[in-house]
Amino acid sequence: MDDSMGSMDTAKMETFWGKTLSSKNKVFEFEEEEEEGLETTIQLRGACLGYADNMNPKERNIIAVTVENEDDEEERFVIASLRLDGVEQVSLSLSIQPPAKFELIKGSGPVHLTGAMTTEMSMSDYEDDSDDEEEQEASKESLPPVLVPAKSSKPSALKRPADDEPSKKAPKAPKAEDEEDQNDDSLMDSKDSKDNAVDGDSGDS
Repeated sequence: MDDSMGSMDTAKMETFWGKTLSSKNKVFEFEEEEEEGLETTIQLRGACLGYADNMNPKERNIIAVTVENEDDEEERFVIASLRLDGVEQVSLSLSIQPPAKFELIKGSGPVHLTGAMTTEMSMSDYEDDSDDEEEQEASKESLPPVLVPAKSSKPSALKRPADDEPSKKAPKAPKAEDEEDQNDDSLMDSKDSKDNAVDGDSGDS
């Protein structure tokens, strides 16, 4: 594979090309590429008679190519005539653009056509596609970020009712002192009442 730059506006790539014509496959049609900005050309460099069982050494194998002329009309041209007891191969130097058709118009072959497939791509179309992709990326980056509330991994700090019980029971501790004071007051009142009773008895006597 040979990759090379044709010019500043086109990228050119050349690869091996080959096709076999025989009694089972007498026609090969070279179609245009569907992709816009892509052009292909067959550089036909040779035709060689192959081998098959029961070949007739005197049989002529004639290969022709059909192309469009300047008036967009189809024309067919013979490019090689091969046979075993004569010329078995020929060197060619033909540039064939689609649409074109290769035919084995006489003989049963097989005949091997070889050469190179040249593919040219318009860099302006490629740059336009790249610019469109960059603009799309830039538009995506310019969009405001979407804020999503983050979920906290910490457990909720809710207090269970059991946690509140100690705080409610804590103020009850001073009641013991109040009860002692009340007991002391009761004892004092009882003592005073006893003293008063004693004093009353003494007065009676």
